[in-house]
Amino acid sequence: CKRPRAKAFEGPPAPLLSPGARGGAELERNYPAKALAEQAFLGPGEPLPLLESSQSAVAAAAAVSAEGPGIVRLEHVLSAELAAELRKFVLSQLAEARDQAERDDGSEIKLSNVLAPEVRWDVRLPMRSVVRRALLELLADGAPLGGAFEIASGGRDAELWELAALVSAPGAASQIVHADCDGSPNPPLLHTAFVALQPVSQALGPTRWLPTTHSDAAAHAAVNTKGDVTILRGDDGIGPPLSYIGLLDTGDASLYDGRILHCGGTNEAGSTDDGDGLRVLFHTTF
Repeated sequence: CKRPRAKAFEGPPAPLLSPGARGGAELERNYPAKALAEQAFLGPGEPLPLLESSQSAVAAAAAVSAEGPGIVRLEHVLSAELAAELRKFVLSQLAEARDQAERDDGSEIKLSNVLAPEVRWDVRLPMRSVVRRALLELLADGAPLGGAFEIASGGRDAELWELAALVSAPGAASQIVHADCDGSPNPPLLHTAFVALQPVSQALGPTRWLPTTHSDAAAHAAVNTKGDVTILRGDDGIGPPLSYIGLLDTGDASLYDGRILHCGGTNEAGSTDDGDGLRVLFHTTF
C-alpha cells in the first residue's frame, strides 16, 4: 500500500500496466479513455445491498473477510444532524485547503493526491470537535461499524491510518478501477469505511466495487497484465463481473477491504435536484 499522504481512497491505484509498458505520464493521459471504456464494459451495476443480519458487527466483519464479498453497506451509522454538521466542516476545510494550495506559501497542504483530480478532492481532517464526535458515534461500544472494524482489523490496537473526506463536484469524471492495496497481502492491510454526509444518488457518481476481488489474486494479476478490468468475466464466463454501486442514504456507511477493485463514478449532478451537487464522504481507515 502507498502511505496515506501519497494516495487517496478512490485514489491512486497500483500500476495497471506491466512495468515498463508505458511511462507514467502516458498512463495518466490514458486515464479518461480507460475509465470510460471500463464503465461501458461494467454496465450499470447493482445497488450495494444492505446488510441482512440486523446490522450485526460480526456479520459486517464476515462480509469483508476473505470468504465474503469484501464490501458491505451499514445503515444509519451516523446521525443526520451530525452528518450535516460534519459536511459543513468538511467543505470549510476544503475551501481553506484550496486557497492554501493557490497561495503556495510553503505550508503543509491538506489535500491528498487523488486519481482524476479535476473537481475531486481528498481533504485530510484535523481532530476537531465535530470530527471527534463523529468518530465516537461511529466507533462506540455496541456500534456495528466500530465492532466490525475491531474484528476485521485485529482488535483495538489497530492503527488509525487515515481520517479524511472525499469530495466530488459536478463534472468529476469516473476513475479507472483500482485497489487501495496490492492484491496479494494476506491477511489484509487496510479496512476503510465511507460514510455518506448526504444522500448519494446515481447522479452524484457513487463508488463502484467489484465484489470478491479483494481475495482474488488471479483477478488482480489479470488486470495488471491487461491494463484494465475488461479482461474480467462474470459467473457466466461471458459478460462483465458483478459490480455494486454505493447508493447511500445520509449516515449510511460502506465498509470494504482495501484490496477490493473499485472506482469513483462520474458526478452528473449539474442538472438534477441534488442540492449543491457535491458528493461528500467522510472516510476512516484502520
